[in-house]
Amino acid sequence: MSTVVITEQAAPGTPSAGQVVFYAKSDGLIYAKDDAGTEKQLSNVVSGGITLGTPTTTTSGTSVPYSGIPSGTKRITVMLAGVSVNATARLILQIGPSGGLATTGYLGSGVLVLNAAALHNTGFDLVGTDVGATSVICGHIILTLLDATAHIWTASWSIGFSNSAAVSSGGGSIDLSGEVTQLALTTVAGTATFDAGSANISYE
Repeated sequence: MSTVVITEQAAPGTPSAGQVVFYAKSDGLIYAKDDAGTEKQLSNVVSGGITLGTPTTTTSGTSVPYSGIPSGTKRITVMLAGVSVNATARLILQIGPSGGLATTGYLGSGVLVLNAAALHNTGFDLVGTDVGATSVICGHIILTLLDATAHIWTASWSIGFSNSAAVSSGGGSIDLSGEVTQLALTTVAGTATFDAGSANISYE
């Protein structure tokens, strides 16, 4: 069986016109850079299409951030298991380009059983109402790139409560100023503290 060995290195300079350079960086992932100087991470393609992030315990802090989402990503899934906050608060998900998380412009709505509520435009409203300090939620949020030029993303989510017989689902969209490189699970006021559970992301 043949193998290809690529030595890890720092990102090379921009190649000449009409050329693309492939290389491995110190993070163990494979990248390509085109003649415009645009770098894309290719390891998710080589490994089968989905790259799984590192699980994060959601037991402290007012935000659960993720960064380093590579250029060219077209789909992101956020997974939640037993996530809880220590006070009544509205749980939201924010995404954004390298310049920072978008804090306005989110469209859509979420619903908790029959309790429909308009989406807070500061983030994707995952539950449609405030969650209490005893709420324990599980589920996932799927983000999909609709327009790579205008950086329009759509979102859908399905959330279940393990402390009560309740479910939440919803959908939305947002136009960003650039490619998504980060996201964060937080609350509208940003003051409630996560106190249980874990979360992770995958992207492709």
